[in-house]
Amino acid sequence: MRSVFSTNVSILFLVALLLSACAGGDHSGQNKKQVYIDANLLFSISYPEMWAPFLKAHGPANYSGDAISWHIKKNKQRDDFLSLVVISIPENGFITELDLLQEVLTDIYPNASFTVSGTDNLPAGLAFVLDGYTPQQTFRAWTLNRNGRHYLMICASTPEKFAEYLPLFKTIIQSFQVLDS
Repeated sequence: MRSVFSTNVSILFLVALLLSACAGGDHSGQNKKQVYIDANLLFSISYPEMWAPFLKAHGPANYSGDAISWHIKKNKQRDDFLSLVVISIPENGFITELDLLQEVLTDIYPNASFTVSGTDNLPAGLAFVLDGYTPQQTFRAWTLNRNGRHYLMICASTPEKFAEYLPLFKTIIQSFQVLDS
């Protein structure tokens, strides 16, 4: 009888210990957020704190002065990559949001195939959404026009991992806010 009681107490102790360790939250840093605020490009966005070292104060070559990006590349510890690019372009009145997004995506991904996926109601406003791919990466892009600027947000990863990262990408895009000038 004593050994059964002792075993049950030991099991309860181990379960309590396991639960307390789990209650500590996500130790990978994916759930801890950091906010990026860009007063020049007039937006803010939240991203996983662990991405902070990968922030670049520029984006793709043709848009380097109008963009910021995060690129987490393949290495010995990672067999995939992921990236987030935010571009802010002043509105010129001659091109629609969707046409601009297609033009920018063609510049960044010259051999990509992409399709219009619809719209997404973001806190910052209604955004057009495009999905695309190349043999090396899959991406989703959002565009919206606010306060005289076009905002383009592009999330990409390997085709094998994109679906896994998509919920995280959507959470990040939902945090996007346009700042008053």
